[in-house]
Amino acid sequence: MGTHGSLHKLTTQFSSEVIGQQMQEAFHFLTDLGVPVKGVSYPFGDFDDRVETEAKRVYTYSRTSLEGLNDAKSDRYRLRIFPVTKDITTEMVLSALKSAEATSTWIILLFHDLGLPDDSLIYRTDFNQYTTVLDDIKQRKLKVVTVGEGVSLLK
Repeated sequence: MGTHGSLHKLTTQFSSEVIGQQMQEAFHFLTDLGVPVKGVSYPFGDFDDRVETEAKRVYTYSRTSLEGLNDAKSDRYRLRIFPVTKDITTEMVLSALKSAEATSTWIILLFHDLGLPDDSLIYRTDFNQYTTVLDDIKQRKLKVVTVGEGVSLLK
């Protein structure tokens, strides 16, 4: 389980003190509920050196909105994603999975909002696309791990 921070706003707009405070608040809110929290996903992909420094004080890893694959040498505080938006076809997702498999890298698929297609919502993904991708992963027997498990493989 991860968090976006307690404010869910563009983090770089705040002082280092406020950044650290909101990361701590989000962490403690979830841990007080009994939810083990390991990572943060920078709200809207917004981060700089100050945000990263504060994330390192609280979390084991950070997921960015930078696109790409991850490998054993990836920076655990700059994990890359493959965002699945309304403009990403199922074939594109399956191709990205094949690329990760062929290069022995790992991919973080970001399915942000599952539901009925709606052209006004860029991060809305049709549930059928999601299940098709899951079926492909299962059929090809690809190893699926949590982001935290993937991070444990980093050097």
